[in-house]
Amino acid sequence: MSFRYVWAFWASAFLVPWLGLWLLAPASRAVMWRASLATMPFGLTEPLFVPAYWNPPSFFDLAQKTGFDLESLVFCFAIGGTGSVLYNVLTGLNPTDLPPLERGRHRTAGIAQRSSYRS
Repeated sequence: MSFRYVWAFWASAFLVPWLGLWLLAPASRAVMWRASLATMPFGLTEPLFVPAYWNPPSFFDLAQKTGFDLESLVFCFAIGGTGSVLYNVLTGLNPTDLPPLERGRHRTAGIAQRSSYRS
């Protein structure tokens, strides 16, 4: 049995729930599309891991030759879009903005998040 396309298969398999959510939740399509496009570039981090961490079989042997593969882009695209809307679709909740009175109470959370990036 050949495992040549196992990484392509499993990376593409994540497109099944993505497509399911796309078809079943039309109200979430815009958020899902933006999140998918925003997370897809994380697939470009593959050269940081190949071959030091793992060496997947990929289309055209790109991972072995360049440290980069197309399957990682597909995987990151699908995971980002699915993860961005799955909870809201399963629970039926819609994200809303905080009311003005609540914003002041949560102001320090934003300050803490921004300060963690300054080291």
